[in-house]
Amino acid sequence: SHSLPLQKSYDPRTLFCSHLPADCAREDLATLFAPLTPRIRLINEHQTGRFRGIAYVEFANEEEAAQALQQAPQEIRGHTIRLQISDQLKVKPLAEHPALSLRPRTLL
Repeated sequence: SHSLPLQKSYDPRTLFCSHLPADCAREDLATLFAPLTPRIRLINEHQTGRFRGIAYVEFANEEEAAQALQQAPQEIRGHTIRLQISDQLKVKPLAEHPALSLRPRTLL
């Protein structure tokens, strides 16, 4: 089986948040970054669905992300968290994968 290639991708609009409390909700992060209104993705374990204590927070632009990084409190309900510009692995789009073809295939 072919797996899609991963590429390291630096996104200056997205913050990686770690060391989040186990009961952290989207609303906690929305409050943390208010009045900015970023897109928040909480990351769960694939098998169990349990929250992993990390999230990606995507802002409208690089300036908002930098502002949030400088001004946001570094804790949620007394729990110290870590914020940094995202440097995540992303799957390349299918069209860029050399092993895949967009031609229709005939099954025999």
